[in-house]
Amino acid sequence: MPLPGELYRGIDISQAKMDFHKALSLVRIHQDKETIQNQMDRL
Repeated sequence: MPLPGELYRGIDISQAKMDFHKALSLVRIHQDKETIQNQMDRL
């Protein structure tokens, strides 16, 4: 299942960033945090 930030990537960059920040604050596994951070860096 894609993260909401991935869905907004091509539509609304600011919404995508907010969604990725929210996901980053909720995730606890270091590897998942790195994956989300990489997604944010690609925006």
